[in-house]
Amino acid sequence: MWDSAAANMQTYLLLKERAKAFRADPEVQDALQASRVAEINEPTLNPGEGYEQLRADRASYEDFDADAYFGGKGFGFVRLQQLFIEHLLGAR
Repeated sequence: MWDSAAANMQTYLLLKERAKAFRADPEVQDALQASRVAEINEPTLNPGEGYEQLRADRASYEDFDADAYFGGKGFGFVRLQQLFIEHLLGAR
């Protein structure tokens, strides 16, 4: 049991260091900004608005132009994921 606990703690400490390096990498910071990750915490509904109002707004889904959204280039999550994998594997 103690060997397992020690191994888990060692893994945690390794991942903690990888996460620290990931966040400190300027290229990662640029990719996070380009991906607009900070906007995840912003509500998509207006105050007092609920599910019914969202469903009634055709622009939210039926008329939504995905190609025009964000210049049709997506959010850059592929680049962000690649940077994550490189940090996780110790390639950076």
